[in-house]
Amino acid sequence: MSRIVAWLLSLMVAGCGAESVGTAAIVAEQKQRELEEAQHLKDAIQQQLEAAQALEQQRLKEAEAH
Repeated sequence: MSRIVAWLLSLMVAGCGAESVGTAAIVAEQKQRELEEAQHLKDAIQQQLEAAQALEQQRLKEAEAH
């Protein structure tokens, strides 16, 4: 009887560890997605800034030409 109880306790403890590992993997995957989305957002903002700078330079050149 005590062997069965010990075996069941071992399974419960092992199950908790497996759940923790699974949860950690899910959290890591979510963080990776967040990092990728942040990188895409950064790239988009950088492109917008470069376009705005190019437009401003063009306007300055046109203003100097007049």
